[in-house]
Amino acid sequence: MVSPGRFRLVILVRRDGAVELRDGVELREREVLDLDDPSLVTQIEERLLEPTFDEDQAWYERPWIWVVAGVVVAGAATTAIVARQREDPERLRLVIGR
Repeated sequence: MVSPGRFRLVILVRRDGAVELRDGVELREREVLDLDDPSLVTQIEERLLEPTFDEDQAWYERPWIWVVAGVVVAGAATTAIVARQREDPERLRLVIGR
């Protein structure tokens, strides 16, 4: 069993003599090649060397988005807390007895 996301490309050799290339992230089929093709090794090598840009990944599935959002929320919360604790410099506070 292959767990998704651990490999860039999964190569499966089927009983019918075909080589199935699957996406390493979602394990969906990319293409099927012929096992008897003399350029099979070259084709697989090309697939392995092509740049990987995951355009299918939604914006909310990207981890760096959540890191940036967390930093923004933490900064806003800190600013709100500090602003709320500051006293108005024009107000005079007089405490008599305690």
